[in-house]
Amino acid sequence: MKKFIYHKRVYLIVAMTSLIVLSSFLLAYEVRFDFEIPKHYWPRIIALLPAVLLIKLAVFWKFGCFRGWWRYVSLPDLIQIIKANFIGSAIVVAYAVLAYRLEQIPRTVLVLDSIFCFLFIGGIRFVTRIYREYYHPAVNFNYADNKIITALLVGAGEAGQMMAREVRSNINLTYNLIGFIDDDLVKQKTTFQGLPVLGTQIDLNRIVDKYSVDEIIIAIPSATGKEIRAIVERCERADVSFKVLPSVGDLIDGRVSVQQLRNVDLNDLLGRAPIVLDEAQINHYLQGKRVLITGAGGSIGSEICRQVANFNPRKLILFENGETPLFLIEQELSQQFPDLTIVPIIGDVRNRSRVNTIFDEQMPQVVFHAAAYKHVPMMEKNPAEAVNNNVSGTRIVADAADSFGAEKFVMVSTDKAVRPTNVMGSTKRIAELYVQSLDKQSKTTFVTTRFGNVLGSNGSVVPTFKEQIKKGGPVT
Repeated sequence: MKKFIYHKRVYLIVAMTSLIVLSSFLLAYEVRFDFEIPKHYWPRIIALLPAVLLIKLAVFWKFGCFRGWWRYVSLPDLIQIIKANFIGSAIVVAYAVLAYRLEQIPRTVLVLDSIFCFLFIGGIRFVTRIYREYYHPAVNFNYADNKIITALLVGAGEAGQMMAREVRSNINLTYNLIGFIDDDLVKQKTTFQGLPVLGTQIDLNRIVDKYSVDEIIIAIPSATGKEIRAIVERCERADVSFKVLPSVGDLIDGRVSVQQLRNVDLNDLLGRAPIVLDEAQINHYLQGKRVLITGAGGSIGSEICRQVANFNPRKLILFENGETPLFLIEQELSQQFPDLTIVPIIGDVRNRSRVNTIFDEQMPQVVFHAAAYKHVPMMEKNPAEAVNNNVSGTRIVADAADSFGAEKFVMVSTDKAVRPTNVMGSTKRIAELYVQSLDKQSKTTFVTTRFGNVLGSNGSVVPTFKEQIKKGGPVT
């Protein structure tokens, strides 16, 4: 039966609209004459009904009022109905004037007909939506098998309201929204989407306890990292789980969806806005070039590979000492950039003959040197290897770039090279000094760039803390 209704729904909507149009016109006459229409008006009514029906059906069809799902009717749909009804009624009035000079057609009938037609056509759609959202038994379909999640929305703005609407309309969700919290004092003690604004962020702990909230949904896509951190800290103090909507740049066409809810991510907590790259300048610099990246499988090297691949280089040469990291980044890039020429090479930057052979065969124009030992405690225990890799390896690759005429050499250094206090920082500072000295006498342009900690990279502090917390602590 449902399948039949689905395939024949347009015909059913046309039939129902026809009934509404005819009923509205007759009701207008009934109201005009206090439900006692004089007999001599009936011939004119019967003559007008077919014309009124055809005119309004044609206009409603033109405005797309027979398409769409009533369960999702919204304000734009209502505006379309208003336009269609107004134009349809105006054409009916014009027809009545031209065909009958309004004889036996009271003007109030035409006005009432327009009002009744709009109320019935718009009303039946909104009644359908209300029924589907609040009373249809399918809303509770999954509740027997899944725990109902009592949730509180942080943010009563547009994103929060769209979230509330979707939770109500999506029959597969088991959220029970109790309301909003919002720091806007104007919104306090008001209601949006049928849900009250229960307080501000200061009241979060009290509201969580009062309503036994299971989950907080942070619905402020424009919030800064500092603001998200403040909300997250309140959630942690209240001992309640939380999720966040993605930033506005991540939302498709500005639409917010429950399906886009995710756990708070490291980038949400950054205290600054991400740097925006000058893509036009980078594209001019890398497009069509042969680019060599050492340490291509590492945290920084692999990300440089991904970024460079976006700018259509002629060839991307991946130089890496570790077999597995090289395999993984080569596979990833091959899938994402099937038309890009990728040359994976296993080798050690400390092997001068191997490095020179690679430069002789590939003739890279741009070199990103990211191969290095980076873990400070490990290098404290192995200072000779730190010098061998970070200093000698950099010298060998830089000399090859100079000898084989590369256009540019970019050395990836570290903020620990600033007034170094450990072995790793000292070796990177020595490497910087060597590269800078080459820049003064070589045709190749030598550049150094210093990175801080790479957020979430292997072995860095955040994954380490997360693993310690996962095991129950302690966090060292």
